[in-house]
Amino acid sequence: MIEYLSDHRRASYGTFMDMFGVSQSTVYRDVIALSIMYPIDCKQGNGGGIYVTEESWHYGIRHLNKRHSVAISKALDYARQIGDTEQASALEEILKIYSWRTIQ
Repeated sequence: MIEYLSDHRRASYGTFMDMFGVSQSTVYRDVIALSIMYPIDCKQGNGGGIYVTEESWHYGIRHLNKRHSVAISKALDYARQIGDTEQASALEEILKIYSWRTIQ
């Protein structure tokens, strides 16, 4: 649930009901319990659902935002220009691991 919300930022109760084969009340109780540890909340009714309350929060360090991805790419270009192969290699590894998960 937390990883899904980290990636998608918002979900309907139905999403988790289908995903886990549980009732809406079970999803609601789980969200209440998880909201003690994570910045998530829920809202009933039209336009409701389960959502992340802090825009910059992501689960773990699995994501780069656009600004970070651009900064790493620029550092990689510079490392290549000056011939710092060790630095370039490290930056390439970072981009391989995280850039496919870049968020806007």
